[in-house]
Amino acid sequence: RALFAPHFIGYTCTAAALYAVLGWAAAFAMRQLGLDIATTGLYLAPIAVLAGGGGVATSGWIMDRFQRAGRADAPFVAGRVGAAGAVLAAAALPLATGLVSGLALLAIMLFFVSFPMPPSSATLQMSTPANMRARVSALFLFCNSIFGVTMGSTTVGLLNDTVFSGPLATGHSLALVVGVASLLAFWFLAAGGHACQALDRTDFKTDRGVN
Repeated sequence: RALFAPHFIGYTCTAAALYAVLGWAAAFAMRQLGLDIATTGLYLAPIAVLAGGGGVATSGWIMDRFQRAGRADAPFVAGRVGAAGAVLAAAALPLATGLVSGLALLAIMLFFVSFPMPPSSATLQMSTPANMRARVSALFLFCNSIFGVTMGSTTVGLLNDTVFSGPLATGHSLALVVGVASLLAFWFLAAGGHACQALDRTDFKTDRGVN
């Protein structure tokens, strides 16, 4: 419970932030930045490849570096870095009405919300006994799909309809969802990291069959 509960909840929150950005980036570009559909696609395509792919690669690099330093909670550290960066980018997003600033913040936010993808899987492989990995991975993906994927995008739409209005509504809704989800993710991943370090100091490695 100490390890897997915060892992599941924390990375489900990061999934909500990620899919909120993926689902509403185009609407943000058109409504708040004034782009048409064709121009939006031309801008968002390289942002998705470079910022999203760069976030995944950087997250893996951070995780490897902390693992080489002997940190058992390296995957949780990478996840927390991504969550913290996403909060900062989300806080500034509603203020970005210019094209350059808006696209830059969108790219920064996508960069950081992509961080949790490698460490969320790595934690399961590192911490789960071999005979349970398939079941635990399936349960994790179930939680991500049911709660993270659906709740992130849906909540942005609900906020657009019921709370915010005007051309800046999408930016405010997206920022609120990403910011709150990332803050929750940071807190839960910090708890999971502490549990991971505590387990590493016991005979947990021997229980997994690691010599």
